[in-house]
Amino acid sequence: MEQNVKIILTIVFQVHVKMMVNVLIGLIVIFSFLEFFFKKKQYQILKIQIDYSCNCTGTGFEGSKCDIEINECLSNPCRNYGECVDLTNNYLCNCKNGFSGSVSFFFFSLFF
Repeated sequence: MEQNVKIILTIVFQVHVKMMVNVLIGLIVIFSFLEFFFKKKQYQILKIQIDYSCNCTGTGFEGSKCDIEINECLSNPCRNYGECVDLTNNYLCNCKNGFSGSVSFFFFSLFF
């Protein structure tokens, strides 16, 4: 009888140990997945923040997405009543008669 009790206790113990091992393996898998999931989400958020920064220098555009065209005519670069035409990253002066140059500054005499 004692022999049977020992065998039964041994079997119960082995089953119990196997169940505990399976539970531990399951927990390890779950925690590994959660760790991977949250690290991946954190990486994606960080990646978005890095990709969101734009350098618009020299493009003629401004804004966080470089989607706003800079109006170079706002500074009134054309002189002598020249008409400013805004271009991308530049401007053009339509000069009045007798004036020329990038800012309608140079006066040309009509008489030689």
